[in-house]
Amino acid sequence: MLDSENIQEELESRIGERIDKVRDAWPKLVLGLLLFTVMFFTYRHYIYGLLRLMVQPATGNNEPIDVNSWLTFPVLLKFFLINGWPFALLAFFDKDWSSANAAKVAFPAFAIASANAIHHFGLHQCPRILVLSAPFLAVAAISHALGAWRHPAKPIRFDD
Repeated sequence: MLDSENIQEELESRIGERIDKVRDAWPKLVLGLLLFTVMFFTYRHYIYGLLRLMVQPATGNNEPIDVNSWLTFPVLLKFFLINGWPFALLAFFDKDWSSANAAKVAFPAFAIASANAIHHFGLHQCPRILVLSAPFLAVAAISHALGAWRHPAKPIRFDD
């Protein structure tokens, strides 16, 4: 039979462990929230701009869209730098920041920005937004890898 003293000690021990976990995770939570906010507004800006370009001919404005002007090196470099610098910066300065942390921020930020764009432009834009997801998420992964080059490789953990 359990007495109340043992139960109280066990409960205090578990609460102490939980508080320590939250205290240890606090900086990563704040960094993740800041990164999420920056990436949400960046993704939203790019998704809206690209969808406006794609939808423009259907709106009655018959000016041709020069797609090749969007595929020039300076435009692609700007896209890479604007979307990638937060991930590279965090990976470079925080040795505990992992690609799993970056993925937990990049994907939800893109998903919510996409949902916002779908609400604004209509459900029929889903295929275009899905096509846009590849370069955005690839830039996040590549930028994180470039930022983390100075840290030793971490073993893969499956317990997260």
